[in-house]
Amino acid sequence: MALYLVTPRSTILAADANQLIDIFSQQSGGQEIGKYQCQGNSFISGGFIGYYAQSLSRVSVPVSASVDTTDQAPTNVNTPTTLGLTSGGFRIHESTTGITTSGKSGGGYVLQF
Repeated sequence: MALYLVTPRSTILAADANQLIDIFSQQSGGQEIGKYQCQGNSFISGGFIGYYAQSLSRVSVPVSASVDTTDQAPTNVNTPTTLGLTSGGFRIHESTTGITTSGKSGGGYVLQF
């Protein structure tokens, strides 16, 4: 479904309400695209740094999530992974490659419903 701009200060139409419902309740086959930045420290090698990314969908649970590191290459951490898919979001998880005060990665994510 293609989104359209609702004109401010105008009458709210049924199609406007349906668009909002479709955003908060993804249909099967839908997807959500967003950005994340995961950063933290670890006092042991192999420690974990995590970030909880919130989803717009409040009802539907995604079947898969994928992340990339296009905005910030992994620094002092391994490639991030995803886990804990829920209707409110998911967790991005990365392990450190050593003791660090600046483990980080960042980029985009795609949720498939």
